[in-house]
Amino acid sequence: MKRVLIFTFLVQLMFPLNFKIYGQISTNGSQVKNVGEPTEANDATTKAYVDALIQNLQNQINSLNEPPTITLLGDQEICIETGANYVDGGATAFDDMDGDITSTIVVTNEVNTSTPGEYKVTYNVADSNGKNASPVIRHVDVVSPYICSVSESAIESSPSFGALGLSSYTQLTGFTENNGLLNVIGSSDNYNQKTYLMFSDNSNWNNTTKVFMAEYNYNLNAQNSIDENFSSGSGATKNETISIGSNFKYAKLSASGSNYIVNVNINSREEPLFLVLETFGSNNQFNFIFDDTNDEGLISYWKNLLGSGNSESGLSNSTALSKEPNKTRAYLDDILVSGNPNRVIWFSGDMINEILNSCSHTFTSNFDPNNPEPEFIAKNLGGYQTYISSLSDGYESNIAKFMNCNTSYNNPPY
Repeated sequence: MKRVLIFTFLVQLMFPLNFKIYGQISTNGSQVKNVGEPTEANDATTKAYVDALIQNLQNQINSLNEPPTITLLGDQEICIETGANYVDGGATAFDDMDGDITSTIVVTNEVNTSTPGEYKVTYNVADSNGKNASPVIRHVDVVSPYICSVSESAIESSPSFGALGLSSYTQLTGFTENNGLLNVIGSSDNYNQKTYLMFSDNSNWNNTTKVFMAEYNYNLNAQNSIDENFSSGSGATKNETISIGSNFKYAKLSASGSNYIVNVNINSREEPLFLVLETFGSNNQFNFIFDDTNDEGLISYWKNLLGSGNSESGLSNSTALSKEPNKTRAYLDDILVSGNPNRVIWFSGDMINEILNSCSHTFTSNFDPNNPEPEFIAKNLGGYQTYISSLSDGYESNIAKFMNCNTSYNNPPY
C-alpha cells in the first residue's frame, strides 16, 4: 500500500496536470480493468452503461407488449328506423400491460337518424406505451322502418337485385310502416310519363313469387305504335292498305267487322317489330308484304283469329308468340338502356291481392298473379340473370295507386 501512495505522490510532483485514471489500480498484479464492459461480479461500471442497459430492457419489455384490443358490445351491423333515437351499445378495451382501459376509448359517432343512409361508429384506443388498437367499426343503417324487418342478405343476393344495378338494400324505396299500416315511399306524379317493370328471379308467377317493381322515367306513351281496328259491318268486300314504318316497334291490327282484305306493307327495318293480330268478325284476310323479305325474321307476332273465314299470309318466316305482347315488351330494350330506375320497391305475389283489395283498386290484366299469369322475359343484365314482365300499357294509374297505397299487410315478403 505504501508503494501505491509514493507512486501517486511522485507523479503529481513531476507532472502537475489534471487527469483521471479510469479503472481500478489493484495490488494484485497492478492490473487496471476496463469498466466500460464489466465482466466480473466485483467490477465497477459507469452510469452510461447502466442507462443503456435499462433502455435495452425497456425495449425488450415493449416488444412483448401487444397492442390493446377493442370488443364491441352489441351487433356490428345495426338497422334503425328513420327518426328513431339511436343509443350506441358501446365497447370495452383491454391491454395486457395496462389491463382494462375501456375508459380511454375514443368514439367517433356519425349516425344521423333524421336522414336515411349508411353510417359508422368508430372506436379507437391506445395503451400507456402509445400502442394503438386496431379500430373497430359498427355499421348503422338508417332506413325505412319496414326494411329493418327483412333479411338484408336475402335481398342483396337476389340476381334481380344485381340486374337492377343496386348495391345496397337501403337503395330500395321499400315499404314503410305508417301507424301500423303499409305505405310505399315516393310519388307517382306524372305516372303517364313513366314505365313500370317487374323483375323476378324466375319466370314462375304465383302468390309467393318475390319481385322488384322498377319505375323508369321513360314515356312509353310517346313511342311510335299502331292500333288499328277495321270495324265496319258485313257487306261488300272492303280493301284496306296500311303501312308500318321502320321506326315502329309495335302494331296491333284487329277486325271487329267482316269481309276485309287488309294489305299490310312493312317498310325496311333494322329493329324488331312486335305484332298483334285479332279478328272478331268473319271472312277477314290480312296480307303482310315486306319491302325486304330478309326482315321477316325481325317480326314476332301473336294472333287470335276468332270467327269464321279469317286468315293471314306472309308471316311464315316470322316468330309466332304464345302470349300477346304489349307495347312495353316491344320497347323493353329501349327502356332498360334509358337510365337507372327512378325508384324500386319489392313485394311478393300475395301482397298484390291484399294491397289492391285493401285499397279497393281494380286488378290489371297483367298485375294480378291469378288473372292471367304475366309473361316474364329472360334477360341477362350486367352478368345477372333476371326475368322481366311489363306493368304498363294503360295501367299506370292503377300501378300508381298501388305504389302509394296504405294497407294492414305486415308480413315482409322476404
